[in-house]
Amino acid sequence: MKKTETGLPAGEGHQEHKRMKKILIISAMLLLGKSGYSQLNPMGSMYYQNQYLANPAMAGINSGWELSAGYKAQWTAIEYAPAMEAVTAEHGSDNGKVGLGLNLFNDRAGVVQRTSAKASYAYHLPLNGGKSYLDFGLSAGIMDEWVDFNRVRGDLTDPGLYNFNQRGIYFDGDFGLAYRNGGLTVQGALPNLKRFLDRDIRRSVADRSLYMASAGYRFAGGEGSALSAIEPKAVYRGVENYRDIFDA
Repeated sequence: MKKTETGLPAGEGHQEHKRMKKILIISAMLLLGKSGYSQLNPMGSMYYQNQYLANPAMAGINSGWELSAGYKAQWTAIEYAPAMEAVTAEHGSDNGKVGLGLNLFNDRAGVVQRTSAKASYAYHLPLNGGKSYLDFGLSAGIMDEWVDFNRVRGDLTDPGLYNFNQRGIYFDGDFGLAYRNGGLTVQGALPNLKRFLDRDIRRSVADRSLYMASAGYRFAGGEGSALSAIEPKAVYRGVENYRDIFDA
């Protein structure tokens, strides 16, 4: 009976190869799923402490400089679990009309890593004598996505891994709008415009948000209250190849 290099009969060796291939495919799907999950569960600070993370229109809404940093890790007991880091810098003009920002973001999940660097410009149009504002924001920069071969547990010769990495760095951007009136803030944003406009780089797995819309109202805390303010907020996100998400 003819045997393969593994010592198994030829027929069994072929079946074993097919089983291993299925395992590799399933493993890759799970790892990419983790990557998508991290995008579907972003930093909570983007909704309150640092809204510029989700919407470039919110850059520089306060005069002067603001520096922020955030870190989020999930499933820390699991090897190569999702983790995200973000660093932002914003500057609002003295007249409150112009905002500038810089957003550095890194996302690791499974074998996939994403790093982006974007600069933002926002214009805050005063309405009703400065009692309300209509905000416009645009970010532009670079995005790099790659598979870390040091984390791969499988066939390193898989052409799919190399094809993913060969895409290289590409230009990306975000667009956002907002309306502010007293404690009321209504927002809308289109993150990752490259994915939104170019179907060639979309993948068939659950991935990052296609758009975001939110509405919230900030109530100032009363005199002597332990809370300076409270802000209920509702957020709706459309996600590619996944059901839409409602956060509140």
